[in-house]
Amino acid sequence: RHLGDDYRIHVLDFKDRNAMHIDGTFVPLMEGKLLANPYRPCVTGKPVKTYSYKDKEYEYRLPEMFKGWEVFVAPTPELPPTHPLFFTSPWTATCNVLVVRPGVVIVEAHEKPAQRLFKEWGFEVIPVPFRNFMPFGGSFHCATCDVRRTGTLKSYFD
Repeated sequence: RHLGDDYRIHVLDFKDRNAMHIDGTFVPLMEGKLLANPYRPCVTGKPVKTYSYKDKEYEYRLPEMFKGWEVFVAPTPELPPTHPLFFTSPWTATCNVLVVRPGVVIVEAHEKPAQRLFKEWGFEVIPVPFRNFMPFGGSFHCATCDVRRTGTLKSYFD
């Protein structure tokens, strides 16, 4: 009601009772591609991908509006277990990336497996050291605020 007719809200449910950061759970990278946290799978919709995590098989589900989208499963973070975090999880290190423009993504510099995977997936990777920010509650996506955007408002689901 406050957003007007130009915006639509889509509700998704994830297998995570303590979710706080959507950008550590489910990250649209560009039209037709999204990054999924394997520890917090989406349980809304139909199965679109199966994957293994910690020797267990999982189904990743998405609503019909995501039909045809490619789902990339985020790699397990290399963040040391002793690294301080505040209201976030180690997945911040590999899921909370920042898309600068379609096909270009900023990734934590210490997360070498994540960088390799993004390159394999066809993305240009800009590694930036940012671990020291994570104790304050997030990573790149959480630490940025659009001041200006160019381009037009577009729905990926029409």
